[in-house]
Amino acid sequence: MIYFGITELPARSTLADANRKRKSAVFEKLYSLLVEHYKKQLSGSYLSGLIDKKIDMKRVKIFDSTTFTLFVDVFTGAGRNKIEGKKKGGIKAHVLLSLHSLIPEIVWMSAASKNDKDFLGQLKPLKGEIYVFDKGYVNYNYYFNWTEMGTFFVTRLNENANYKVIDQKAILERDAEMDGVLKDEIVSLKTDKGSLKARLITFKSLTTGKTYTFVSNLFNVAATTIAKLYKNRWEIEPFFKQLKQNFELKGFFSDSKEGIKTQVWRGRLVLL
Repeated sequence: MIYFGITELPARSTLADANRKRKSAVFEKLYSLLVEHYKKQLSGSYLSGLIDKKIDMKRVKIFDSTTFTLFVDVFTGAGRNKIEGKKKGGIKAHVLLSLHSLIPEIVWMSAASKNDKDFLGQLKPLKGEIYVFDKGYVNYNYYFNWTEMGTFFVTRLNENANYKVIDQKAILERDAEMDGVLKDEIVSLKTDKGSLKARLITFKSLTTGKTYTFVSNLFNVAATTIAKLYKNRWEIEPFFKQLKQNFELKGFFSDSKEGIKTQVWRGRLVLL
């Protein structure tokens, strides 16, 4: 601060007024420019386990959301109201990471009460890229559009999902014991635009014994590759943990939406 000729901090109210009038998009743009500038230095392979050579790791993207609880009511909090009828506000940050760098390429902030699926409307999927995400983002209509444009996805189906099995690959018992793939099926999912052909993989973890069902529009890779792609989705969790530990959003200099977003973006700039 002294290097800039600032000998004392401005009043909190002064910062609040400045942040209320200043657009947070400026800091969002600065963050995007820095990520783009240092992309080569930040790149590297983070995929765990062997992945099919047909998969371009640079094109594998994972996304999820995390919630920051606030002490203000500007952003609506998630969950039920407390006994006294009040609950803290909260920001939900939807983050898209490239598995090649684990650096956020897209960050979209909303009130914590908003449904995760709203993020799909903000995402601009690219042809040839593979998006990996959990079942909180399930929307067959988007899957249909992505498939039409040559975009791929790997996710899980809800337990009560409705689908029709069209074809099924024979799985030998000894192979299932070795790689964990119990079923490899072609299914039809109903969308508003018609039937969507997808691949349904039933997989049993060889370490935990738990069974998972994955759905994807990747048809030319091994079933184990789809399971491994989803496993790598968990790489985003350590990122969220690091973000919250190193940048604790417990105190804010503004009670406006733009002010809060500005502080969030500046915190990310520091972490980057």
